[in-house]
Amino acid sequence: MPVRFDGLAGELLQIDWGEVRQFPFTRTAMGGQTRYFFAARLKYSRWMWVRFTTEMREETLLRCLIAVFVAIGGVPWVVTTDNMKTVTLGRDANQQPIWHPAFAACAAEFGFLPNACALAAGNQKGAVESLVKFVKQNFLVGRTFHDDLHLAEECATWLHRVDVVRPSDATDCPPAERLAAEQATFSPLPAVAADYGFCETVKVSRESLVAIATNRYSVPAHVVGSITARSATHDAPSSCSAWSTLLTARG
Repeated sequence: MPVRFDGLAGELLQIDWGEVRQFPFTRTAMGGQTRYFFAARLKYSRWMWVRFTTEMREETLLRCLIAVFVAIGGVPWVVTTDNMKTVTLGRDANQQPIWHPAFAACAAEFGFLPNACALAAGNQKGAVESLVKFVKQNFLVGRTFHDDLHLAEECATWLHRVDVVRPSDATDCPPAERLAAEQATFSPLPAVAADYGFCETVKVSRESLVAIATNRYSVPAHVVGSITARSATHDAPSSCSAWSTLLTARG
């Protein structure tokens, strides 16, 4: 029988993605579009954070995670996720996660311990899975939005209500009150939080191509099978010329 784990103050942040197809936009040109949302929840305080996006790329994941750290004013000890491809590349011989290089670099620079749920054990991050359902069943039900700006404004208003005004069913007090107790236990934000540059990676295909956004570019044949990367700051555009080989070709 599963036992609910509440955690200690400052100990655990859980993150996940949600997806909504046929999003309820009223602007004609946006009809039928899909939106994703990044969801984060602190286990102790039940404090929630949500951001809607048009995709779930590696950079988007990291930008959202860093935005959460900035919003709570520090870095929790552990960040728990499922086995999404932007976090893990699989498991090693001992069934331990092989961390995606960009996620591992972010964990090292911000000082949190990355933790992936066991395979097929999403209940190990039940708090944020409940948040994904809560967004769909509480925030989105019965609402329409003119465009993404209107969506962001309405989401911010809703988050203020559920974090600051409304008591949590699990703790009987608003999450913001318990967040205040957690903040003293967080690690401080590193200086890079203001303008984090990360290493975005792709694998060179057998056809000597790398996919960047929606485009495919050719690279020298001797790097087939290797991983290429570029350093990116928040405002840096994607550019084929910015890519460089980090790992030599296998074999």
